[in-house]
Amino acid sequence: MGRKTKTIYLREPDVSPDPISLVVWNVGGPSAGKGTASKRKRVITGLLESKQPSLVLVQEFSWIKIKRHNTWKDAHITDRYEYIGHKEAGILYDTDELEVKNLTTETEIRPTIEKMLRKGELSPGFTPLGRMLISEIKTKGVPTTHFLCVSWHGSHNSRKKADLLEEFKNLLVFMEAIEDHYDLPLLIGGDFNLQYKDIPEKFKNSGSGLIAYMYDPLKRRSSRLIDFYIGSSTLPLSKIAPVDLEKVDKGEDAQKIFDHDPVEATLMTHAKSLSGSSLCYIKPLFKDHMIVYET
Repeated sequence: MGRKTKTIYLREPDVSPDPISLVVWNVGGPSAGKGTASKRKRVITGLLESKQPSLVLVQEFSWIKIKRHNTWKDAHITDRYEYIGHKEAGILYDTDELEVKNLTTETEIRPTIEKMLRKGELSPGFTPLGRMLISEIKTKGVPTTHFLCVSWHGSHNSRKKADLLEEFKNLLVFMEAIEDHYDLPLLIGGDFNLQYKDIPEKFKNSGSGLIAYMYDPLKRRSSRLIDFYIGSSTLPLSKIAPVDLEKVDKGEDAQKIFDHDPVEATLMTHAKSLSGSSLCYIKPLFKDHMIVYET
């Protein structure tokens, strides 16, 4: 008997039975005098303990050796988390849930940039590797979700908006080439140093291969929405919202030492059919979601 395909339209997607919980967070900020670094690390561990995210895409993370006791003696990060990347951009990930490979140092990445520069596909002077961490991620267990993930820190916002926009366009052209090379869907999260309202409109709707996700920021960031997610249409996100650090464990007065609010989201990986007999492939649309499953 051949397979039948059913299509069901849902107004709001259900969260997957095995979602990946995400956080994007630039952890930089002003100094509040002696003890600021220790306080900042305690808030970071407080968020990890409170939210228990699967994956944290961080920028300006100065304490990359998270297993070093002297560095984190006052704010221990639970052993199941590992860090890959550098101070500009990297990821913290839960080793109980995810397998992660650093692709930024792979031999094909730099030659790809150089080739695209020679062909005029990227603007001269585009040098992204020092501002990003490219990783290949697989979930543990069955079924497996497999995708590319990028933690990105855009150039400083003292640059002209036109330059930041050009950098943004170059980033997406480059990453779409990497996405095609690995034949995997893509998720980018970070501090773009470019306002969401200023990015090209085509990335704000379902007609694009990549979708930039909007959310309602906290009041203090309402005029500076520069931390957000961009993803392939086959990696739908839900429940995107800022985290109020003042309400996180150990987060008292955190807004005084953090310029950015963490932004959490849920990556919907797999879903079950209404009968519960098989897994679904989820193809997202920006407002409605189509779930296709086989019986």
